[in-house]
Amino acid sequence: MCLKHITKIQKKQISKSFIHFFFSNLTRPPRIGDTLSSYPPDKRSAVWGDEVVESAVWGGGSQSNKFYAKKCTRRVFSYLCIMIYLNEHTELLDIEDSLKKVSDQRREQAMKFAHESGRRLSLAVYLLLMEGLQNEYGITEPPVFEYLEGGKPVIKGHPEIHFNFSHSGNVALCAIDSQPVGADVETSRKITPSLIAYTMNDAEQALITSAPESLTAFLALWTKKEAVLKLTGEGIRSDLKSVLAHPENYVFETKITEKYIYSVARFC
Repeated sequence: MCLKHITKIQKKQISKSFIHFFFSNLTRPPRIGDTLSSYPPDKRSAVWGDEVVESAVWGGGSQSNKFYAKKCTRRVFSYLCIMIYLNEHTELLDIEDSLKKVSDQRREQAMKFAHESGRRLSLAVYLLLMEGLQNEYGITEPPVFEYLEGGKPVIKGHPEIHFNFSHSGNVALCAIDSQPVGADVETSRKITPSLIAYTMNDAEQALITSAPESLTAFLALWTKKEAVLKLTGEGIRSDLKSVLAHPENYVFETKITEKYIYSVARFC
C-alpha cells in the first residue's frame, strides 16, 4: 500500500515577510497565543506556521467564514513542501508484475539481487518514484537514471526534479522535491553501546542515554545523519560523529511511527 505524505519543513529566516494561516469553519477567530493543536485537523486549511501572533477576519464574500492570521515576529520563516511516498508492506509486492512496469535499466538492477527481498525493495522504491512523477509532474514514462560522481542517481532529461530512495525492513520510501533532498528510513534494530559510541558524538550520546526511548532517540539522529550524507552525495563516511556538526546548514523533518522512523533533509 502506498502512502503519500506532504512534508512541510522550515527552511530559513526571511526578513519583512509574514507567515499566513487559514482556518476554515471555526466557531471563533484564532486568538493570539493559539497553536495549531488548538484546532482539529478538519478545521485547518493551507496551514503555514505554528503559532497565532496576530489575527484578523479574512475578507468577505465567499471567504466570510474563514479567518486569517499572520505571524509578525522578528524571526519569520519560509516553508518547503517535500513529497514523501511510502510503501509499508513491500513483502506483498508482486515481483513478476513489477518487473513489467519498470525501465530496462531498473529491471537489470533489481535482478542483480540474489534474494527476493532485495528485488522487492529495489522495485518498490522505483515504483514509488514512478507514481510520484506521474502525480506531481504528469510524467508517465519509466525514468532512466544517470549517476553523479558520488553515485547519487538523477533522472535523465529532468534536472529540475530531485529525489532520494531509502528502505529498511519491509518499508520503502521515495522523497521527491524541486531541490536536492536526502532521506532515510529505519525500522527497529538492535543498538549496542559500541555502535552508539562509533556513530554519535558526546552530546548525541548523552541525548540518547537520557531519552525515555533510547532506540527512538538513536534512530532519529541516525536517520538525520543518513539524510544529510545522501543529500550531499557523500554516502557513509568514516567520521560519522561530525555529520550534524553544523545543523544550521540544513533543514530537517523527522517522522516517528510505531513501525519506522524517517528523516528528510534539504539545504538551507
